[in-house]
Amino acid sequence: MSKKTKRRIRNVVLAIIALLLLSVAGGYVLAQVYKKEILEAVNKSVNEKISGKLEIKDIEFAIFNHFPSFSLTLEEAVLRDSMYPVHGVELFHAEKIVLEIELSKLLRGEVNLRSITITNATVSLVKMKNGYSNTSIIRKNTAPKETDTKSSLTATIDKVFLKNVEFSMVDSTKNKWFRIGFKDVGQTLNITPEHVKSKLIGTIYFGGLAFNADKGSYLTNKTVHVKLFLDFNIPEKQLQIKSSTLEIDKNNLLVRGSFAFGDTSQMHLEIDAPSITVKQANSIVTQHIASKLLAFNFEKPLTAAIRINGRLYPGSKPAVDVFFKTDENVLIMKTKTFTEVSALGWFLNHVDSTQINDDHNSQVILSRFNASLYGIPLRSQVTITDLIKPHLLMEAKVNMALEDINGIVDTSKFVFSSGQLDVSFNYDGKLVDYVDTVNHLFLAKVKGRVKLSDANLLYVPHGFEFSAVNANMTFGDSLLNIDELRMKINDNAISVTGQIIQFIPFLFVPGRSLFANLIVNAGSIDFSNFTDANKKAGHTRKKTTAQKKSSQKQINQSIDNIIGTMEADVLLSAEKIVSGKFTATNLGGHILLSDDYLKFKDIKMTASEGVFGLNGSITGLQQAPYQMAIAASVDNADISSLFYSFNNFNQKVITHENLKGRLTSNVTFSSQLKKNYSIDPKSMNGKVVLSIKNGALINIDGLDRISEYVFKNRDFNHIEFAQLKDTIWLKGQQLTYSRMQIQSNVATLYTEGTYGFDGGTDISVQIPLSNLKKRDKDYKPTNVAADTKLGASIFLRAREDSDGKIQIAYDPLKHYYKDKGLSTDSIKNAMDESTDEDDSTNKKIKKKQKKE
Repeated sequence: MSKKTKRRIRNVVLAIIALLLLSVAGGYVLAQVYKKEILEAVNKSVNEKISGKLEIKDIEFAIFNHFPSFSLTLEEAVLRDSMYPVHGVELFHAEKIVLEIELSKLLRGEVNLRSITITNATVSLVKMKNGYSNTSIIRKNTAPKETDTKSSLTATIDKVFLKNVEFSMVDSTKNKWFRIGFKDVGQTLNITPEHVKSKLIGTIYFGGLAFNADKGSYLTNKTVHVKLFLDFNIPEKQLQIKSSTLEIDKNNLLVRGSFAFGDTSQMHLEIDAPSITVKQANSIVTQHIASKLLAFNFEKPLTAAIRINGRLYPGSKPAVDVFFKTDENVLIMKTKTFTEVSALGWFLNHVDSTQINDDHNSQVILSRFNASLYGIPLRSQVTITDLIKPHLLMEAKVNMALEDINGIVDTSKFVFSSGQLDVSFNYDGKLVDYVDTVNHLFLAKVKGRVKLSDANLLYVPHGFEFSAVNANMTFGDSLLNIDELRMKINDNAISVTGQIIQFIPFLFVPGRSLFANLIVNAGSIDFSNFTDANKKAGHTRKKTTAQKKSSQKQINQSIDNIIGTMEADVLLSAEKIVSGKFTATNLGGHILLSDDYLKFKDIKMTASEGVFGLNGSITGLQQAPYQMAIAASVDNADISSLFYSFNNFNQKVITHENLKGRLTSNVTFSSQLKKNYSIDPKSMNGKVVLSIKNGALINIDGLDRISEYVFKNRDFNHIEFAQLKDTIWLKGQQLTYSRMQIQSNVATLYTEGTYGFDGGTDISVQIPLSNLKKRDKDYKPTNVAADTKLGASIFLRAREDSDGKIQIAYDPLKHYYKDKGLSTDSIKNAMDESTDEDDSTNKKIKKKQKKE
């Protein structure tokens, strides 16, 4: 190409540019000159097409600020609907709107808005209770007239910037509202005939999103940093949210979803929270939902995923699924604290697809909820249905070493040394209000199983040591069935079966008490194993810091309530029982017991070659001394063996070596028991109605002294007698008996008085002179009738001297009766049995005493 041609082309281009600049400059000058007229024309043109009023205060043009584009600035743009005087809310008010227009494309008939920037603006949508909405401003018929011609211009937008722009909506008909502030948001647009793709980045302030104002609003007073990727499919009328992020309180939420605006009007939204705390979640959801979440306070963040599906038409309630997961967390629920929480579960509000998606149709499912409660490891699966009236279905297991329980229970009462506890149970009932406080009923179904393996524990207050405990138990709504329980109590092996009534209601319903029906079988029970129990009972441990927590106090209180309130009816059978020197076989009967008493009912056993029956009680077991009261019967027991069994009743005057015969008796007896369950002799009180057959007194200290006064050369060291019958009263260590006839191989005696185990012996002995004749060796003593005349008699009195030895002295004037304060009739009856002959004999005996 020649230089001349190039020069011509350059000149043409320069001329075009000059013309263009001249045209633009001329246009700009004309725009500035006719700006007022242009502004009026724009306002008039828009107002003719809407049911309201648009006011633009000023229009500014700038050519070189963004060359080769120029900008159009609208200042103080205000749009009001026709009902503005009634509700007083401006539909749109912007301090400034800047349109950046690409000049080159404008010359080709294309309107390309490189950017729209809206600053300090409000968009307020209002729907009144009568159904009127200020958005109806655009509903005026704006169809083109027949004379109108279609514009040949096409328009595109590249970017939109919102700076301090607030959108708000109040729908009084549906009780909805929202308020969103775009603080500094930039949006890029890529528009094609098929798609509108957008990238939105910036900071948005949410004043709240209320779809039901009565239940509060979502995202209340929250600042959100957004990075959204949007794609609107124009032919299909579908908006897709590509993988995007929302940052709330420095926590990133991943968002994606799709919205179909066609005939189906469907939505699907996914929100993933890799790490979110309950506090953060509460600040996002409504106050109504937050109030429910407050009951579940997790100390550490959870991983959560939300899925929302539904229709877009007004009033629809979408289906919501919330999946969550956590490990090594702590859950605080009112008075209960779960530690070491590992949970996997989800929430849904569409359990029944034919019903409305709401709280009634909701369910929380925990396919895994493993935690530690009060130190007890819990492995469970949980389903909660209906959040308005929540129903709980729970399957749980507890497997733990019993030594770990020492960190939970009060070790001043229980100490666990070994063993394994396995519990499994099902709960089916209300989550809350599971107690009918009016009728004292437990409104749930519970069933399960308990297994104890090789357990060893000490019950400290009474020193009871339970060892080799193995048990299988099942429980239902009210009963705890002891299918098998084998153990040793202070080395005494026993087995137990039976039922504990009202066990589950007792744990939950105030005022309930427990009652147990048990069958206890034992081979041999040695009560001497309990004599050192007080040593173990003195054992205490300091409570751990963990025990002082109020939550763990509930366990100790429950244990104390069980021990303190449970009564048991025990059907006991034992092949043999041993208590010191006492031995009994074939024991059977009922024992009623609680923490404060032990009662015997229809106890039968064989002891001392006789049959014993026992009814009675030991009460006041909370603190020694304990109170014992019994009614016993003895049938044909060997009296020597009986004295030996009871350690000669803690006296040494008459022992088992001094007695012989068969005893039949009815006894009422009361006494205090020491801490080692031995009898306190000073507290004994009772009555004995006895009969002794084939009896003998052997080597009784003091009886041989009778021969010093009468019946010389007779053997008082071995006295065999006929049947003895009498009533004996016991008070402290003194036995008082009424007048007793003793027909023996040595002599006939009548005796009455008080025998003291530890002093205080005072006995009167009447010896009829009719039996002064020495009896043959083969003489068989027999009792005579009570009204038999005895004739002349000698009266002796047996009392202790200063050394505690029994001394027998002549008592001719019956001082025994006078000293005892007996009635004159009693004294007279005794005196009447003496004759003149008796008086003469008495004088001879008295002289002999003086000589000695």
